[in-house]
Amino acid sequence: MDRPLLRASPEAQHDAAPVALLRASGIYKSYTAPDGDAIDVLRGVDLELTAGSIVAIIGPSGSGKSTLLHILGLMAGPDSGEITLDGETINDMPEARRDDLRRRKIGFLFQFNSLIDELTVEENLCFVERIKSGTKSTSVQARERLHARARSLDITGCLNLYPRQLSSGQATRANIVKCLCGDPRIILMDEPTGNLDAKNAKQVIMEVKRIVEAGSQRSSVLLVTHNLEIAAQADRVYALDQGILLEKRPMKGG
Repeated sequence: MDRPLLRASPEAQHDAAPVALLRASGIYKSYTAPDGDAIDVLRGVDLELTAGSIVAIIGPSGSGKSTLLHILGLMAGPDSGEITLDGETINDMPEARRDDLRRRKIGFLFQFNSLIDELTVEENLCFVERIKSGTKSTSVQARERLHARARSLDITGCLNLYPRQLSSGQATRANIVKCLCGDPRIILMDEPTGNLDAKNAKQVIMEVKRIVEAGSQRSSVLLVTHNLEIAAQADRVYALDQGILLEKRPMKGG
């Protein structure tokens, strides 16, 4: 039986059940192949992301990991199933409302470099902050937060550079800072360390964890990766294969 929601002391809140920020239930998705056959990409996927947690999904190429991220990120819809974001059911929600939720509450790290070529790194980050906040200028607090995150990911010296001037590793770290702009509740990361060596990859994930835990609101991170060492940094690990999502191990301390 679920506990009633009560206003408790910080100590009691620390021990309270985790808050579900994103819940997917019975997600199915299929595509039609050129020969007309249906290809089942996701088959009844259930997943819950709780505040302050990092969840990893592993699986072979073509297993549907990126498709699932796009559905959870409200950039694509499932054939069937239900998605709830921060207490709001997404199914049949007007497109404008869904787009607003995605803008304000979801940060997405793509596999490809999503920085705008004509803007410097700092201009890119400030641009995203304005989009997320819905304002015409970047606040002093937001700019200070961007600079702090740039320092933590070692790209302070890149802020005045254009994307074409960055190494692949620098571009990856800049895109990670970009996906954290606006302090989203849900952070979705598609192969976040693909362009980093093993040492830097682990450092970046540890830094992302620190940033999330230090944020003004407890967010949740979902990352998909081929790297088992990176997946091991998560609180919960799932495997996606042939459209079926299975938990590999429980939450730490569970």
